[in-house]
Amino acid sequence: MFSLQGFMRSHLLLVPLALAATLPAFAAEPRLASHRAVYELTLSNAREAGGVREVSGRIAMEAREKNCRDFELTYRQVMRMAPNEGTPNVIDFRSTTQESTDGKTFSFDNKTFVNGEPDSTVTGKGEKTAQHASISLTSPGEREVTLGDATVFPTQHMKLVLDAAHQGRSTISVPVYDGTDPGDVVTDTVAFIGEFREPDPRNEELLAKENLGDQKVWPVSIGYFEKTEVREDQRPKFVYTAELMDNGITPSVTLDYGTFVVEGRLVELELFPLSDCR
Repeated sequence: MFSLQGFMRSHLLLVPLALAATLPAFAAEPRLASHRAVYELTLSNAREAGGVREVSGRIAMEAREKNCRDFELTYRQVMRMAPNEGTPNVIDFRSTTQESTDGKTFSFDNKTFVNGEPDSTVTGKGEKTAQHASISLTSPGEREVTLGDATVFPTQHMKLVLDAAHQGRSTISVPVYDGTDPGDVVTDTVAFIGEFREPDPRNEELLAKENLGDQKVWPVSIGYFEKTEVREDQRPKFVYTAELMDNGITPSVTLDYGTFVVEGRLVELELFPLSDCR
């Protein structure tokens, strides 16, 4: 049966891949794009036990470089979900994050509203040094969270995924901290990277308007797991699948929440001028 609380705990996990579009390039060319994108969300598949019969909504995100040292992402996802029985719910998730290009600092302000009413807020700052890695949470409640040395923040995670794609690797596993409610969660991730290919032709016209018609994509699927003792039969709590361009743009996304799957289709795209970081 569909769990509203379980959904809200996992929906933040789709944010990091959107941030990939602001990452510094691994070679001199191409330089990855700062941009604004809007995706239209529709229900792709509802498993029999999921309890969801209809989903509609949108994702709007904007990624911008700041002073050639940090990247800022503003992200909003609004979804109306109708269960098989009962009243539909509107979930409104809003996130603002900033991460340094070296992956050493990360600040986040994540808010969730349910049917127009505040449901949760997670805010704080993270820091990684040679001696320690930790999070200072200001909400919910002030406290410190210690991270493992291998844990990375979202932008650094996507740098590793894209770097692996450039190297021709098919998988990469990394523990990630992204500010997921309740703020003390580290998630194990496994990314599967397919071969470079042509993108979904449904986005051809929109991409051509931004001179991206000749860009190819990597099909990327990232599974997010509870950070517990690994079992062979362990299933991810969330799977993010996307077409990832060499410049970081994702023309299409699929969000698998376990009990239902949502497809995101790119409907608006605007590229921003790049900063001169020489």
